[in-house]
Order: sequence, then C-alpha cells, then structure tokens
Amino acid sequence: MAQTTAQISAVDAKIEVSAAGSVWTDISGTANKVDISPQDRNVGSQFTFDGDGAVLTYGKRQPVEVTVTALYTETATTEAFEFVRALFETVDGANLYLRWTPIGEVATAGRSVFSTGAGKIASFQYPNVDAASGDPILFTFTVRAGLITRTASVTA
Repeated sequence: MAQTTAQISAVDAKIEVSAAGSVWTDISGTANKVDISPQDRNVGSQFTFDGDGAVLTYGKRQPVEVTVTALYTETATTEAFEFVRALFETVDGANLYLRWTPIGEVATAGRSVFSTGAGKIASFQYPNVDAASGDPILFTFTVRAGLITRTASVTA
C-alpha cells in the first residue's frame, strides 16, 4: 500500500455543545482538545465439552466518555465554561449533547461529523490557577454517552 496523502490535522476542528440536541453553541473558540475513551463492547464466552476454545457472542456497547479541555472565560453562556457549568450545576443534572467535526468549517459535503446523543456531564473540573504560569487558564468536562455516531455533513 502506498503512503497516504489524505492526512488530516485538527487545526480547524469545530466543537459544538447543545442542551437539547437542536440548537448548537460553537465552542471552537475556547475548546482546544477532545479526548475520547475507547468504547468497549461486552463479549460473552462459554465452553462446551467439545472443542478446546470458547464459544463467543457479542453483547451491548458500554458507555463512552468524551473529555473536552477548554479555556476558562467569564463570558456569558456563549462560550464553553458558562454554558457547561450552568448545565452541570442543575440540581437534577442536565443532558449535554456534543458534536465535533475534525475538518471544521470546510464547506464540503461528506465531511465527518461525530456526535453523542443525550449525554450526562460525568465530571466538571473548575479552573485551577497558578501564579507562576503565563498560560491561559483551562477547565475540563467529561460527557458520558451511550454512543458516538458518525454522519456525513450535508453542507455544500
């Protein structure tokens, strides 16, 4: 196989959040990293008296966790920190939908868009501060969702 020439950089990725899965807030201007845990699938096994190996079956997929790292800002809910914090601090918790497009704003139909369904904010890291650092302050949040779905964009 020849070496690929179709490599992709995340330099232009687009990251969006939603409270209901319909109106999306673009947090690309504050988010700088998306880490996805591996998603495991249950695999069952049993042995029989005949044969040396187990008989295997598939089960359901386990939930997946997506952790987003973003710059801390005190801008209203149009940026990541206040949008996610408000949902996290809701008494009964709140759903958070997350989607990301690795190639970002490129207006070409067929680009991959990855999204969660209604996820739960499993953790929220309030911003740490360090007087010795000149770096922007960061915070993180983790969404636990049932699945990640890959679709193709329809933007043309």
